[in-house]
Amino acid sequence: SGCCARICTYTAHCRYGIIQEMNYGVLSFIQRGMWFPVKLFLTLWAPMRVRGREHLRTATPPLIIIANHKTVLDHFVLGVLLSFRSCLLPLRFLGETQRFQFWWLNMLRVLGVIRIFYWLFGVSPVVRRRGLKQALSHPLRLLQEGGTVVIYPEGSVVRADHVGMFKRGIGALEHWSRVPILPVAIRTEKKRGHLRRVYYVNIGRQFFIPKELSFEDSADYARRIVKMLYVEAAAEK
Repeated sequence: SGCCARICTYTAHCRYGIIQEMNYGVLSFIQRGMWFPVKLFLTLWAPMRVRGREHLRTATPPLIIIANHKTVLDHFVLGVLLSFRSCLLPLRFLGETQRFQFWWLNMLRVLGVIRIFYWLFGVSPVVRRRGLKQALSHPLRLLQEGGTVVIYPEGSVVRADHVGMFKRGIGALEHWSRVPILPVAIRTEKKRGHLRRVYYVNIGRQFFIPKELSFEDSADYARRIVKMLYVEAAAEK
């Protein structure tokens, strides 16, 4: 479609320099090529129950997608929520580079596997301790070029049955870009004696954060919306 016709260069930086540079079209080709295998994997291993899918069909880039973070599979869940031909693809995620929550991810980081994964799937490394403006410079540029950026405002996986506190970065990114936010709530359930984990996903309407709010209050505003969707998602169980 027309909104997928843009071509841009995808680059990202971290403490050891430029780690990735990928043409928009190549990244789109990779994500669309992975769509069917990932869809099959999730159907067999992590089936989804989705409500609010109509809000995806009316969404167009540039767009910020926010979601609470339940498992390391959330990237793939959000990817296959979109149709294969969706103009929101490719998705660009923000990701950690220095310290991961799980030991095995830290091992993969040391081995260099995380860098390859980020390069293949369009993950922009988060630059910490360099100021909010610099940390968000790359996702801001992606949004200015008409891209779709995915953020987990909690900043890490929250396995507990609630939505964690949101970081102020989401408030700053929306304030500086003035791009609409599409909220997504993710719940998971793994029944005793079952290997599969069921995903309950609730997609809300796009919204803007009131301009007069501070970055911290903006983050809380976005969290309340995702929290409401999270509660509604329980009805699907």
